[in-house]
Amino acid sequence: MRPRHDVEAARGSLSDAQRRLLCIGKGDSKGAVQDVITKWLAGIGVESRPQCRTPAGTADLHLMQRRCIIEVKGQGRLDAGPMAGGSGSGAGGAVDGSAFEQLERHVLSSRQAEPGKGAVQWRGAITDGRVWWVWEWPLAGEGDRPRPHGAWVNRRLTPENIAELESALRRRWAGKPWAPDDPAPQFADMLGRFRSAYMRGKDVPDTKTQRGLWLEQMRGGGSHPASARDADELFVVHTMLMLVSRLVAGMRVPKGRRGGADAALFRGFAGWAAAAPAELDALQDMVDSYDWSAGHADVMRALYMGLVPVEQRRSYGEYYTPDWLAEKVCADVIDDGYIAEQIRTFMEGGQVGGILDPACGSGTFLYHAARRLRDSRPVRESRLDRSEVAEFICAMVNGIDIHPVAVEMSVANMCRVLGGIDPAKVRAHQGDSLLIRRPESSVHSAGSASMSLYTPRGRTLILPLGFLRSGADIEKFVRSARDGRPLPPGVGRGMGADDAESVRAAHAEMSKIVREEGGGVWSWYIRNQAAPLLLRGGPPVRRIVSNPPWVRLNAMSDAGRVAAVRGLALDLGMYEGGRRATAFDIAALFVARCHDLYAGGSKGGDVRAGWILPQAAMTGGGQWERLRSRFGDRLEALWDLGSLPFPRQGPSSALVVGRQGAEGGPARLRMDLAGPRAQRPDPHDSWSGSASLALRLAPADPGGGRRQRQGRLQEPSAWASSGGGGGSRKGRIMVRNGATLFPAPLVRIEQGTLSTGARTSSFRTRAGRHGAWREIGPQEGSVPSAWIRQCIFGSDLVAFC
Repeated sequence: MRPRHDVEAARGSLSDAQRRLLCIGKGDSKGAVQDVITKWLAGIGVESRPQCRTPAGTADLHLMQRRCIIEVKGQGRLDAGPMAGGSGSGAGGAVDGSAFEQLERHVLSSRQAEPGKGAVQWRGAITDGRVWWVWEWPLAGEGDRPRPHGAWVNRRLTPENIAELESALRRRWAGKPWAPDDPAPQFADMLGRFRSAYMRGKDVPDTKTQRGLWLEQMRGGGSHPASARDADELFVVHTMLMLVSRLVAGMRVPKGRRGGADAALFRGFAGWAAAAPAELDALQDMVDSYDWSAGHADVMRALYMGLVPVEQRRSYGEYYTPDWLAEKVCADVIDDGYIAEQIRTFMEGGQVGGILDPACGSGTFLYHAARRLRDSRPVRESRLDRSEVAEFICAMVNGIDIHPVAVEMSVANMCRVLGGIDPAKVRAHQGDSLLIRRPESSVHSAGSASMSLYTPRGRTLILPLGFLRSGADIEKFVRSARDGRPLPPGVGRGMGADDAESVRAAHAEMSKIVREEGGGVWSWYIRNQAAPLLLRGGPPVRRIVSNPPWVRLNAMSDAGRVAAVRGLALDLGMYEGGRRATAFDIAALFVARCHDLYAGGSKGGDVRAGWILPQAAMTGGGQWERLRSRFGDRLEALWDLGSLPFPRQGPSSALVVGRQGAEGGPARLRMDLAGPRAQRPDPHDSWSGSASLALRLAPADPGGGRRQRQGRLQEPSAWASSGGGGGSRKGRIMVRNGATLFPAPLVRIEQGTLSTGARTSSFRTRAGRHGAWREIGPQEGSVPSAWIRQCIFGSDLVAFC
């Protein structure tokens, strides 16, 4: 035993953080212990991320650049050691597993998720702050069983050995920190710099054309910014998101370079940013400071949601799918038999059928579909090498989205999965997967042999589909028109005489367009807009996974899109008018239309699909009843997700279409938590980690009918039976909620301002509180007294009373 004065000398050389760590007591809570450990790690220069998501759930502390995970326990949890049952957190937080099992799940799932899959040794530690256990996992291929690191097994921390523990945790792996789960705060300042750069050059012709085409794409989705100022702001945000996505995917330009509209980084409406080299250099440095390929969550989605105002996301029905649900749907829909069949086709040089998300958003479903293919048994057992596997996945996975930024984020997410793949090979395109014809827009007809594009200044470019199938010819076509040269020989070789003449006429028109409106956007624009038409003309896509936009007609601000959607819904027999007219949800149209366009129809072939829809899709009438009847006995299952509403969009369901279903209709299943103490999953959790997340699919209530709402009144209120306070005749209610929009400045009278006369009444209305109505102040006027009615709004009622 060392003399006491030597021990005191050792304590005197410790830092405050080290002394606090050594003073942890047996009864200290887990939160208090973790806080002390986090500050101690920061003091020795070890970066840690508390409550970090792994594919197996939430780890207490993740030392990302050290490839080390620490599980912290408090209040005597480790008295019997980390191998004892109940020492860790099992399913959903229930204390039925050991701390070591919990740590091992986190380490092995994180190792599997990173590029290289175990090319780096991982370490893991369990502690209550006083006693430490540290293990080291072998490299991939050397087994999964860990070995103790040094003497750190049930070892009490002392002033003499604290430096040894710090050395074990400080070891550095030569890599960058992982991109944050929410990278938006890191990029917020960059947004202001790009806003200033845009304002300096917003009147340049190329920039005006790029903004005009971007705005047309926004209108094509049924919504667009309400004012020019809002449009400028959102245009800058979308440009920066596009640039970040492309940088994550591996696209680069030399630092300080000006111009360069031909560079892949600047294609499309991001071309104006080529004139902002200082901002680009700073953005590129920021992106390069992180490892974007590590981790399993859709960080691009988090970046988008952090920078785009929530009002804009709602107008597009942009409620993103949690990772655990996307992973589960892909696992159920994309079966090994189909993968094996497509591998054979690919190896024989044929054209694969593939997988489609027709509303891919930031690429959550594409990302998990790619991971499903990559990790599947048929791919593991195939003779394909790593580069061929990446080529196969690129050939299989297809995404379309009408939103101009979404597809760029999809490409970035696919590159994160595949690592080193050429982004041009990723099949994610901006376009209208519904192929709805709109006058004077760039959304095209599904029944035409050509594609019509309309420019911001009113010119029309018509290109035959046969020509559009050659991507290289599109580039030559646009570049020669931009440079004032004739159409290059060989462009469109093999076309018929009529198509060849159409291409020559289109080239002449393209030359005029680039002279008047700029030329830095057109090849990208043409290729993207043609993608849905070309996909429709290829082999049927026999696997669909998607969360289509949940947007009602009355939420669309573009009248042309509303009319087009209504017309298509009528053609498909999906539309229901009357009281439900404005409540028609475009999500139902996506399901019916995309099966018809890309999968050979709702009755055809070996097709499987998983759609995330509002809960009304399970039991609702009208459009939803018609949708279910379209598939007949091919409607395989209905999942009730109502008890797990994902990001703030309300109760939801999944509709699974497959082969002919069992007698008695589709299986009705409920996704729920496994036990009363289970915790709700985080959106970034993984379904494969459901042993700790406690998610399960179980049979729904017998009968699967409409849920009974507890507390619902069975009889009308006294107000109704009394005639509505004089506003109706006896037995006839004159006031009801018959519309879905109440613009207060037009219909609601401010209390105390009504002056009723014999024939007319004067009043002042209430100010608006929502949307564009906020810009309209109270209105004063008079109307016939018979027009005035009493009304009851939700704010006037107390629930169940």
